[in-house]
Amino acid sequence: MDSPPPVSSFLKVASGEYGAQFGKYNLRECVGQGAIAKVFCAEQTGAMGFRKQVALKLIHDHVARNPKVVHSLINEARVGGTLHHRNIVDVYEFDQLDGTYYMVMEFIRGHTLAEILKRINNQGGLPARVITQIAIQICDGLAHAHNATNPDGVNVGLVHRDLKPQNLMISSDGVVKITDFGIAKANTNLFNTTGANITKGTPNYMSPEQIQGHALDGRSDLFSLGTILGEMIVGRMIFQKTHLRATLGRIIKTDTGDLFGTIDRRFPKMTPIIRRALQRDPGDRYETAAEMGAALRDVQSYLTGKQELAPWLAEWMKGGDPAIPTVIQHEDRPDSHTVRWGDEDSGSGYSIIELSLEEEVHWSDSLEESSGDLETSEPTSYKRLDRLVASPPQPGPMLDFLPVSQGAFLMGSPASEPGHDDDEHQHVVQFTQGFQIATTPVTQGLYEEIIGYNPSRSPNADCPVDMVSWLDAIRFCNELSLDEGLEPAYAINRDQVTWRYDADGFRLPTEAEWEAAARAGELTVFAGAEIPQDVAWYWHNAKGHSHPVATKKPNRWSMYDMCGNVWEWVWDRYGPYPKDRVTIDPMGPEEGDMRLARGGSWYSMDAEIRIACRMCRLHPSDRNQFMGFRVARNAR
Repeated sequence: MDSPPPVSSFLKVASGEYGAQFGKYNLRECVGQGAIAKVFCAEQTGAMGFRKQVALKLIHDHVARNPKVVHSLINEARVGGTLHHRNIVDVYEFDQLDGTYYMVMEFIRGHTLAEILKRINNQGGLPARVITQIAIQICDGLAHAHNATNPDGVNVGLVHRDLKPQNLMISSDGVVKITDFGIAKANTNLFNTTGANITKGTPNYMSPEQIQGHALDGRSDLFSLGTILGEMIVGRMIFQKTHLRATLGRIIKTDTGDLFGTIDRRFPKMTPIIRRALQRDPGDRYETAAEMGAALRDVQSYLTGKQELAPWLAEWMKGGDPAIPTVIQHEDRPDSHTVRWGDEDSGSGYSIIELSLEEEVHWSDSLEESSGDLETSEPTSYKRLDRLVASPPQPGPMLDFLPVSQGAFLMGSPASEPGHDDDEHQHVVQFTQGFQIATTPVTQGLYEEIIGYNPSRSPNADCPVDMVSWLDAIRFCNELSLDEGLEPAYAINRDQVTWRYDADGFRLPTEAEWEAAARAGELTVFAGAEIPQDVAWYWHNAKGHSHPVATKKPNRWSMYDMCGNVWEWVWDRYGPYPKDRVTIDPMGPEEGDMRLARGGSWYSMDAEIRIACRMCRLHPSDRNQFMGFRVARNAR
């Protein structure tokens, strides 16, 4: 049998030639890729039939031209090569072949903690025993790393500096592995590749002294672990704010908000541990990871039940974890919804939580009844509002458009909706003008026809265009308008965009217009459904890529792909909803750096493809493989 062809460049490997040979490694499957590298499950072969499964990280060619990145990778290899512990990923080799840098590591079949937390986002956190087992193993790994010595036996003062859920692997047999020592810091030259006061790390998990560029020791990693512990309990990043400056300010002040109130309700025995780990002064934290681990073991001894990490993870991987809620329709009240926790058929306990919907909104049947000023002085009642309605979609030469009348709808989500975030509070939106919105996102074929090229990651004319920024979407709208003989809706001066409200050309929908079309007069969690599988391409069914538009079921207004496939840019900047219970023709804040996208993507979990989700806010020039858009117009 012929041997596999050798791989002489990264481009051949990256093209997907699985089974190809890279030096002494046979590539089995691509298990991940990012901005720095592509990672393969590979098999190392040797003399006398020797075989070993490894993880092979192939560094992108363009990355390898950056000396700082290469130094970071060398540092990761040096550190990992000297640390051998059950809770730290082993690094076996770092080298270069045919101009491609590569790193060989222990292969872990499992998931990152980030993947697990993403799925349970805002849904109540992980089970107490699972949290404790994960945290104890992290402490054990950190204790080993913090006690690393040089060849003379002197402690080198190693600090990970980037401890976060993405760098914590949990294997299928329940072993937690700390990864990515690429920016680890030591106080000797054994590992040190950066200056003493350079701030590196991931903002949401940095310690106050790390943000301020002060000297670090192992207690900085314990602060990071405290943030991870809090996140595992409450199901969200505990310091995150809309803007980076605000996030860093909260960390420096150790402003935990209502964190400990939530922890007291869900896992009270963990409160003193997290409180001590998150002290602003390192001297007030645990002195060592071993000391923190001992405190966690004390908590573990008090916990009842037999929920072990490996079986729980196996159940989670099958999608059967009872701690993840699903939304069901209430049988005897069609305008309300309930959340069921657990599995009724299996006999496990569950509780029903009623969602508050529209008690204070009174709808009329005609526009005439709702004309005039809205009565907002009385907080418990409003004048009767006309429900938003739509006409059947109208076919166009390139896109079909849904005409939506003037009227009102309920925007946002109730606090008890699984995945609800604080910026989604329910309020009534009144449109004084109708609008039209495309029934599908802009496809790659249409984008290429109008703009002249296709920027998408994986070309397919029928799939939604991706790798487009907000500014790219704005320019497309103007070009499509000119192509159709319409007045462009936007005046563009470099990166400054002004909306000509009276123009008849194509434009991005506002956030409110987008949500109104997604809701289609209903109060479902997802666009046209209470469960997402039938209406959305997302994490659980997309298989790692986008899909042709209109291949899932539409909502009742014949709107396709409002949930999943690609995030869709809207006009609005990100900001809190107005405090008024009724807002008229909202277009978002007048100032702000971030623009919103709605609907989730093929890479999103359930909570992110909810109609109400507002978590995707990016700079107008940002592009990635998850971002697309659909167009709208003023009513004719």
